[in-house]
Amino acid sequence: MLPDRTSQTIAHFIGYFDSVIEEARLRIQQSEGRVLGEKAAPPAELQALAPDFATDFSLRSFIPDVPYRAPPFDLYGGGSHFHHAPIGLGFGWQRPVSFDPDMPRHMLPGRPAADVEQQLHIFAGPGSIQAQIFQVNVLYDDDYLDLTDQPHERIDMSFVAGRLSDYADAGAAYGERTTFDRPQDHASLDAMAKGYGTLGEALGQEDRPPIHADAHSEFVATGDGAKGIHVNGELREEMPVLKDLLPDRGLAAPPAEEAEDAEQATAGAHGPAVDSIVVDAGANVVANIAAVTNVGIIAPVMSVMGDYHQVDVISQAYVYSDVDHDGRFPAGDAAFHAGSATQAFNIAAIKDMAFALGGGGEEGGDAPPVFPTDWVVSRIDGDVCFMEWIEQYNFVTDNDQLVITTRGSEISILSGGNTALNVSTFFGMSMQYDLVIVGGNVIDMNVINQLAVLYDNDWLVGSGAGASGVSFDGGGNLIWNQASITNVGSGNFQEMPGYMSDVVAAIDERDPNMPAGLAGDAAFQGQHVLSVLYITGNVYQLNYVNQVSILGDADHVSQLAANMLAETEDASVTIRTGNNAVINIAEIVDYDSFGGTTYLGGGLYTDAILIQGGIIEQDDTHPQTVGTKLANEVIAFLDDTPDHPGTSGDGVIDAGHDYSWNTAMPSDAMQTVIA
Repeated sequence: MLPDRTSQTIAHFIGYFDSVIEEARLRIQQSEGRVLGEKAAPPAELQALAPDFATDFSLRSFIPDVPYRAPPFDLYGGGSHFHHAPIGLGFGWQRPVSFDPDMPRHMLPGRPAADVEQQLHIFAGPGSIQAQIFQVNVLYDDDYLDLTDQPHERIDMSFVAGRLSDYADAGAAYGERTTFDRPQDHASLDAMAKGYGTLGEALGQEDRPPIHADAHSEFVATGDGAKGIHVNGELREEMPVLKDLLPDRGLAAPPAEEAEDAEQATAGAHGPAVDSIVVDAGANVVANIAAVTNVGIIAPVMSVMGDYHQVDVISQAYVYSDVDHDGRFPAGDAAFHAGSATQAFNIAAIKDMAFALGGGGEEGGDAPPVFPTDWVVSRIDGDVCFMEWIEQYNFVTDNDQLVITTRGSEISILSGGNTALNVSTFFGMSMQYDLVIVGGNVIDMNVINQLAVLYDNDWLVGSGAGASGVSFDGGGNLIWNQASITNVGSGNFQEMPGYMSDVVAAIDERDPNMPAGLAGDAAFQGQHVLSVLYITGNVYQLNYVNQVSILGDADHVSQLAANMLAETEDASVTIRTGNNAVINIAEIVDYDSFGGTTYLGGGLYTDAILIQGGIIEQDDTHPQTVGTKLANEVIAFLDDTPDHPGTSGDGVIDAGHDYSWNTAMPSDAMQTVIA
């Protein structure tokens, strides 16, 4: 505390000037150092500096606090008696204030004017929410291993890229009319809704041609026929479990217990020598995983003045070739095994689920029902869009060439075991209201497109391939497309009540009085204050997931038998080139409303579309030795216009023309440093 008022006055002004200096610095920073081109005009003369300036204020000593007491007056009496209240302002500038007792009541301080009409205060509603996620994995892991001390010719595996391109084009036929580029405006969303409506009508015709003439399996359903759980076109009660069907990855699998393995390795180090070779050239995992939960605007009751469009679309396709050539069998007898133990699944689930609101307790036995008496209104002028757009792509090649032979020791070779994984989750939730009024239309779309491609043709060749003790397994692959769409709170549509037009008019006119029809609606019983959101335009809700996984695992193994293999009974060679997994998993949970009441003034258009297709190829291409000419298939895969270098056309996947990711090259030239 300062000892006297003079010191307090000085300290007060020092603090004031410090504030002025900081304000000046702030202005300099806001102006970013810019200087006015013209000289600023001088400030006007202060009135206090004029010679004839006079004031009736009296200067008093400094008073640190600012006491204030409102003048009392009679609210309901005939007269008002005012008292002069001391008012301290800074240094005590004070002017006597007097009031006329005969002043009109609507002019009294603190009382609103009687002729001022009260209006409804409108709050700003939430804005649009748009999330766009784009994920890409590109991996080239083409390994070469030679355990001998003799040179061998390299094998050209570049044709695999051309086969993957052809397979991707064949599988894209199932998603040709369900896949769109990312919309840039609301007109694009309208075009998508119209396109899905036309597609549903076309697929619902019984005499329509098949989507792909060479498909191994194909299933198309619309409307209620698409609801439920479908596995490769068959209606099931439950979904299969991925964990139960994952292939054994062999050397690529993580050890169950590292301590136990370490003890076994230590014990075996002092035992007899083991002559064995274990090769895992496959065991790759390529996966896209996406989960979208869209709550949007939480409201138990929605009123749509226009039309309501709701469509759920799932398109799934897989294409694979698994033809394993085993040199142990003579040509023309059992020279190859087509489709050996490869499992492929298209799993789709489209379902509706009601959302039950928890009860807030029952009223007393004879207590009258409670209805809202007041409302709080928010407004959005124009359209509102809630969009979650996810695109995931995997392109992996693992074409290995191995030249192996027994070496009199235990050898483990892992040339595969790659993992490419895209994971994306989104949870969107806006604000909560009791009633949402949409002046236009509602367009609600949930779309999942999935494509899985696998090329796993393997070759076991070389002298001694038919010797005993050689185990060759090129199958055990898994292709898994799983998609799920769940609509929560949809299905309870009712006719638009007549009072809703009065509600819109009251909001437009800013009438503070809630319409009687809204206050008496049974849907709002038990509430005292009603929270209302009014959207003058359309509401767009789009959840879109596009997943593409492509894996090429064509392995060429040359097994050269030595005398050790023929003379040693315990010698063994185990070669595994399969056990790959190509996985797409997507889930959309769309909360349409909480409580399940939607008043509709226009038409209702709902549809569900399910497309499942599977194509099995039996490619008989045999790899050749590397020549001096670059394979044409490589150029065709990277760019379909090789005559115009520098131009980038569409490769295997069209990702919205955002990135030419399909022309990317691996950053590791040796494929050993970071592979």
